Amino acid sequence: MKERRHLLLLISILVLFMVSPFVATFRHGVLFLNVLGAAILVTGSYALSERKQLFRTAVVLSAIATVGTCLPLAFPQHWAVLVSHSSTILLAAFFCVSILGYVLHSGRVTSDKIFAAICVYLLVGFVWTYAYALLDDMLPGSFADSTETGRTDDVAHVTQLRYFSFATLTTLGYGDVLPRSSTARTMAVLSRCSSRGLWGCTLCTRTAHHHATKIDALRFSSQRFRKRSGKSIETCSRYLR
Repeated sequence: MKERRHLLLLISILVLFMVSPFVATFRHGVLFLNVLGAAILVTGSYALSERKQLFRTAVVLSAIATVGTCLPLAFPQHWAVLVSHSSTILLAAFFCVSILGYVLHSGRVTSDKIFAAICVYLLVGFVWTYAYALLDDMLPGSFADSTETGRTDDVAHVTQLRYFSFATLTTLGYGDVLPRSSTARTMAVLSRCSSRGLWGCTLCTRTAHHHATKIDALRFSSQRFRKRSGKSIETCSRYLR
């Protein structure tokens, strides 16, 4: 089970990603999304359970994020939304850095590391989602979209910005959601650079380095075997003489 601990986190993220647009319109949709968010916190903390210091930090940040997420429900005010977005950004960024450290750690590339790398990519998208939401809450009008969701529907607003976040990361760029302010445009450029740098440079280089190391190790072993075999043959020849 420990070899698939990041698979649980990946499944939780994908479930939240796919069902959130549908359940958000229900009467208790926000509550259901909070339950799914809590599942991600649990699976994310479990993924870090073998590293005790990171696990304790994850538990503390998860508790803060849970309280922050519930604040807008108890206090439907602007400051509560800002606290909620900030706590989510902090926790998602922590998971990104911690899991990325596990992916880049020396050792063989396993299926769990592949699952972890996918989790990092998705979590980066969520970090930028809530960063955009935080910016638009602090500076209204930073983004323009063809279907205005309304400032009172925070869930629909975040869903719209999540769409923009992943459209930017994957270079789809349909153009129906546009950054209007200079800060929003700068963040969009940085998000694309982070995606390209994460996959094109870091993870791909890590995988290539791992396979190159294995090839070098096999080559070194074959050379040692040839030397030992040559010495053994020479010894046998002398004995037969």
